[in-house]
Amino acid sequence: MNKYKYLAFIFSVILIVLVLSSCFLLRPALTKPQLLSPANGATNVSTTATLTWKPSNVAQTTYEVFIGQNASKTEYVASTEQTSFVVNNLSYNTTYYWKVVSMANSQVATSDTWSFTTVKAFPSRPFLSVTGVSTSSVALGWTESENASAITLYGSTSTVFSQYAHLSGSSTSYTVNNLVPSTVYKFFVVATNASGRATSNTVNATTLSYTPSVVPALPVIKSFGVTYVSTNTITLGFQTQNASKMYIYNPPSALLTTLSGNATSYTITNLKPSTSYSYFIVAINPSGRATSETVTATTESYVQMTSFPVYIGDKPVSPSLIQHLYVTLNGFSVHATFSGTSTWYTSPASGTYDLTTLVGTSIKFTGITLPASAMVTQIRFEISSATIVVNGNSYSLNIPSSTIYMNMNNINAMESAGVYLDFDISQSVEYTGQGYLFKPVIHMVNGNMRASVMGSVMYNSMPLPMATVSLSNSSTVVAETYTMPNGRFTISAVQAGNYTLTVEASGITSYSTSVSLSKGMNNVGDINLPALPVYPK
Repeated sequence: MNKYKYLAFIFSVILIVLVLSSCFLLRPALTKPQLLSPANGATNVSTTATLTWKPSNVAQTTYEVFIGQNASKTEYVASTEQTSFVVNNLSYNTTYYWKVVSMANSQVATSDTWSFTTVKAFPSRPFLSVTGVSTSSVALGWTESENASAITLYGSTSTVFSQYAHLSGSSTSYTVNNLVPSTVYKFFVVATNASGRATSNTVNATTLSYTPSVVPALPVIKSFGVTYVSTNTITLGFQTQNASKMYIYNPPSALLTTLSGNATSYTITNLKPSTSYSYFIVAINPSGRATSETVTATTESYVQMTSFPVYIGDKPVSPSLIQHLYVTLNGFSVHATFSGTSTWYTSPASGTYDLTTLVGTSIKFTGITLPASAMVTQIRFEISSATIVVNGNSYSLNIPSSTIYMNMNNINAMESAGVYLDFDISQSVEYTGQGYLFKPVIHMVNGNMRASVMGSVMYNSMPLPMATVSLSNSSTVVAETYTMPNGRFTISAVQAGNYTLTVEASGITSYSTSVSLSKGMNNVGDINLPALPVYPK
């Protein structure tokens, strides 16, 4: 009996061991999760992404989800028994790495690590504008839309819009062609990417009216001739109608130049003096052409030119209250006869001078260019303003006659050394109850005949200052000055010739002597005045 009980016990133990071993050996191994979506390397994934994977091969499996921006440092985000999980608030345009770990029956299995990149941010709104319009086209431009993958242009002549173009996201302009003239069009563009869309403002553009081309009438040459001739140039003047181009020819067939149809003149240069030249013109347009008559002109003979200098100065005068006298001169011209023709030759020079600084001297004002063989007969200039300084006070001078004419005795331009205009301050300024008048008294001297005189006045072997020295001709005082502290004097810019030189001083006997002045400087040396007799008391 005990024997049977013992055998039964042994059999029960063996049976239990066999059952437990069978259960352990038949339990399946847990396989790693197989990821489904987003696909590995997927792009443009929403920032709210649904992660999915295949179910485990073991029932009642728990899944842990890991995700991050570094493949080696993904972070745990959730645990679920489902085979999907939604991840929110992902960053735009960012690459994420994710994996799934399954756990069942004390077993753990880890999936491969996959990656995906989220979509870009929404495109920025473009600003649309019209940049050009023609009869059949409208040019559009817009600001670049950030993050845009594509730009779609829509247009309409009513309220129903159609797609006109589908462009790359980086495009910023487009020209719509084949439009109808004189028609109002409306346009807008839409920037899109995987995240969404941004719509621009709407603009209006009216195509231009169509104007049929007009075939021009035949060209007409209304006038053609020579307007100016010099030694080396000829200027042609012309007037045409309906011309689109102009051609100038030098017969028999040499083409000189091509001009626009509205040209009215042309100057031919580098010609030879005293030479005859002929020209004709041709006016053309799409309808035809018109040819002028031939004109002939002879260039002038070569004329040697010279510069005729003009100097200004101030006659020496006795001391006066005038400290400064400023005059503004301009418009200098000389009248000359050349080849039987009398002409004014003008200089553009102008300037303001203080005449008191020119006492006894002169300065070149201008040089007037004229033919070398011309005979100068008259000079003309303007005194536009004058100011006097007396006792430190400035006064504007009234000028009764601002234009000055002075006659000359046929001075040859080539042979002359020019002309000197010497103002005489003492006789030019006049004070009235209304103020100061300026009536310029000017001595004109031919540069070829200009003479000067210098010397010293002594009294009792000592220099005599402030003595009056004058030159007279036929009892007319021509020039006058006074001696300096060292007794010296200078009178310049008088005509060469014979004069009486007179020296006068207060309390001293007047002295006169004859002098013959030649061109240039004449030195009369020391003039010793006789002492007055001394009478006994």
